[in-house]
Amino acid sequence: MVKLQLTIDDGPQPVRGALEPILNEIDRWSVKAAFFVLGEEVVNSHSSIAEIRKRGHVIGNHSWDHLKDGTAKYSSEQIYEQFMRTHNEVKSAGYNMIYWRAPRGELISTIMRILVTERRLYSFSHCDWHADSRDALGAKLLVDMIRFIENDLKRLKDDTKSYRLLFHVKPTTASALKKILDYLTSKGHTIVDFSQSK
Repeated sequence: MVKLQLTIDDGPQPVRGALEPILNEIDRWSVKAAFFVLGEEVVNSHSSIAEIRKRGHVIGNHSWDHLKDGTAKYSSEQIYEQFMRTHNEVKSAGYNMIYWRAPRGELISTIMRILVTERRLYSFSHCDWHADSRDALGAKLLVDMIRFIENDLKRLKDDTKSYRLLFHVKPTTASALKKILDYLTSKGHTIVDFSQSK
């Protein structure tokens, strides 16, 4: 049994209507989650950033467009520009980010060198995840998401730490999240506040 943090990528509003039920479900647990947002979404939905913050959650940087061509195809300057544009867009929506996450978890050390060591946009390292619902990779059924998460959790044995679950702002996730979290807690796991330092 382990402590689980909630992290949600690719919002705030790539699919209209998915964010609100996800926020409502997280409210039910009275925990602070982390939303790793895309600048191209933020530019059209400052109100979503305000709503996420109003409910007490953390906003993190997930690049401008998810480095959609594949991280290796971008120069260091282009990678920095992707994250800096998103940082500035979220700042213009009223929030200053301190966390970041590499799209697809690709080239983490390269992005960390650019954002943390060279440009010093952030002081925190990459915010990794430990169990993935695979909702971004096509898992749509509740049973599949639970199976993927459980398989990942089997590797996590230290109950003194907390581990991050990965979800995305998608309608299928919005409809499945309640049952997933109810199932995980029925197995003895605990939902806790997001923190990169725990």
